Amino acid sequence: MGIQTIPVPVAAAPTLQETQITSSGTFTVPAGVTRLWCHVYGGGSGGAYKTSQNQAAVATAGGVVVQMLTVTPLASLTATIGAGGAAGANYAPGGDGANSVFDSITANGGLGATLYVGATGAGRVLGSSSFDVSSSGANSPANSGAGGASATRYANNNRNGGSGRIIVRYLT
Repeated sequence: MGIQTIPVPVAAAPTLQETQITSSGTFTVPAGVTRLWCHVYGGGSGGAYKTSQNQAAVATAGGVVVQMLTVTPLASLTATIGAGGAAGANYAPGGDGANSVFDSITANGGLGATLYVGATGAGRVLGSSSFDVSSSGANSPANSGAGGASATRYANNNRNGGSGRIIVRYLT
């Protein structure tokens, strides 16, 4: 009897890989991969402004969906990146951001900013004339389709929304 040391072979640890998709196209699942962890971000909306009353409305970031997909190795998956919404001209609302889609996962685009709350603007952001309002999407989730910056008071520097993106992670 006594103590015996027996060597045990250990498989190499899997490596985490990440692919960032910033334009529409096809993603091919790598050989041997059966699960993907997906982060899908919709396009951000455009800002809005109204110079006569010094109002600006902050745009919204696109939605984000985080989901695991079970996939077949070497399968081709379609990726569609949502465009950012266009900035609204004076008195006009900002455009909505477009949806981003990865296989069966859809993240909605942000709703365009508007200065008017009513039948066509219900649920959207109301601008303020009492102070400067500005947003560049800096506080949006990392890598998201940030909302476009709104115009600031006394300036017509409205911005378009940021495009969405897709982040795919997997183990090899």
